[in-house]
Formats: sequence, C-alpha cells, structure tokens
Amino acid sequence: MQARLFALAALAAAGSAHAEPGGTSNVYGPSVQRGESELEYRAAYFDGGGLGGTQRHRAEAGYSFTDWWRPALVIKAADAHGASTELTAVALENVFDFTATRSWPVHFGGYVEYAFGQNERDDALELKLLAERQQGPLTLRFNLIAERPIGGASDEWEPAYAARAMWRISERWAFGFEGFGEPEAQSHYWGPRASARFGGASIALGYLAGFDEAGADGQLRIALELEH
Repeated sequence: MQARLFALAALAAAGSAHAEPGGTSNVYGPSVQRGESELEYRAAYFDGGGLGGTQRHRAEAGYSFTDWWRPALVIKAADAHGASTELTAVALENVFDFTATRSWPVHFGGYVEYAFGQNERDDALELKLLAERQQGPLTLRFNLIAERPIGGASDEWEPAYAARAMWRISERWAFGFEGFGEPEAQSHYWGPRASARFGGASIALGYLAGFDEAGADGQLRIALELEH
C-alpha cells in the first residue's frame, strides 16, 4: 500500500520540475542543421522501489528553421502501476546552437523548455547548458540543468545533470553509458545504453540503476527517432 501511494505521488509530480531523474529525459547535443525535421518517442519503465511499475511517455516533433534554432512540440504522459495513462504536460522545447563554438574543443548550446501542466499539474520551466565533445568515434555529452515549477507553492530552482558517452563501432551500432541525477534530492541513475541506426531512423535501449535516494531500483528506457 505504501509503495502504491508513493507511485501515485510520483505520477502527480511527473509533469512538474521535481520529477525523478532519467525517465524520458534525453542527453541533448547542441548541433542544429537548417531544414532538419525529427519525430521522436521515448518511454521509461521504473522497476522496484516506491516507483515500481510507473511508466512515462514522451512524444515530440521538431523542425530546424535556422542553423542555430530547433523548436519542438512535446507531449508528456505517465501512469502509476495499475493506473490508466494520463496526460501530464504539453511543452514547447527549444534547442539553440551556439554556432561560434562549433570549432572549439567543446561545442556548446542552450535549451529552453516551457511545459504547460495538465490535469492539475503546475507549469514548469527547464533550462540547460549543452556541451559536446567529439573525438573520432567517441561522443561525450554533458547537460547542466536548472528546473523550477511555475505558479505552484514553490518557485525554487532545482539543479540537475545528464551525461552520456557513446562509442560508435560502425555506421549502424553505438554503445556506451549515461547518467542522470538531482544532487539536492540525492537521486542518481547510471547505466549502459546501445543504439542502432537504419538510414534516417534509429532505436536506442538503455537501463539505469538507481543510487542513493533514487525512487526506483532501476529504469528500462527506449527511444525511437526519425530524422529527415
């Protein structure tokens, strides 16, 4: 019963800035190419702990109008164990390529997302500093994140991070690891990731193990993407 109540509380917070790390979050790169369009679906299943059985879903469609700006429309949903899927937020996502840094050892960019909370959830604002280093087949990414709810009882910023290292072994396959965390909540998830590309389509699978005060023992994650 206690676990069930914890999962329901997590579902209620799924559209706010204080959601569990990982889930359907991505580790964003800063690169933007004019005229590129993308469709993406991500899902996460939480296993064990108080969040066991909870699922999250995220669908987005984006288009790069310039060589430095890519906006996207995002739909977020979630469900607790045994509950029906519920819309949690409709968001506007923006990735900005700091083009002057493309020739630097580390390429930088920015990310701004405003989420309109649904079903009695607060709106939320999310800011990210995006950093990427490419060295041959190795790609390293790090996102420094600040999140806050809008219009709720609390308006405090919450720091978070996301990191990923991927090694491309062929034109199709890449393997590596990634991690997500919220230091103040002492909630962290790390684990392996594998991706495969088929032309303009790609699929990625990953598993994150929970550490410290994480609300789940682990997360199984999947991402499907179509680029044109």
